[in-house]
Amino acid sequence: MRYVLALIVALAAGGCAVGGKHQYHDITPELKYPVRGKVAVAVQDQRKDVVSGTRPESYVGWSRGGYGNPFDVTTESGQPLAKEFQTSIAAALTRAGAQVVRVDVRPAAAPAEARKQLAATGADKAVLLVLRDWHVDTYFNVNLDHDVSLTVLGRRGQVLATKELTGSDRIGTGLVDPYAVARESVPPAYRRKLEQLLADPAVVAALR
Repeated sequence: MRYVLALIVALAAGGCAVGGKHQYHDITPELKYPVRGKVAVAVQDQRKDVVSGTRPESYVGWSRGGYGNPFDVTTESGQPLAKEFQTSIAAALTRAGAQVVRVDVRPAAAPAEARKQLAATGADKAVLLVLRDWHVDTYFNVNLDHDVSLTVLGRRGQVLATKELTGSDRIGTGLVDPYAVARESVPPAYRRKLEQLLADPAVVAALR
């Protein structure tokens, strides 16, 4: 039965598993509270394959062929995934009233280095998001494995709030064309995760 299903996917989807791309750009989470002052925003990609250089910073997961063979998927824009997260968070904070300063942090940078870069901006507060895992695996189902933490820092670098999201979610199912389902389901799932992080009561209290 599994062989038959795999064959159906292979015939229906053809080469769609190869060279897949997922949209992360132009997505802004909604903040239901105001944010004032100058806020520095940094996102650090600490996924093992990215830090080691095995995969590019634009890598976001796999699309599997008819027999389960994986093909790498990247961001639609070609930008690093960390940059996409940073742009989304910065846009949300700007809409909420903040003056945003973006800080780029190397994947291999030590935590102390990242915080030092943020403190150097002189911002009233800083948001540091760390990607330890973000991987969309598309076969018959579309699964998102994630391990993300968001920390709000004060002017002196003190931790004001931290929120972590870790888990594995099924965000879509599509037998005939799971690749199309993945393209449709990833952007809203991405927005939901960002909104979960930014709507955490401790995070809200720290940013207001």
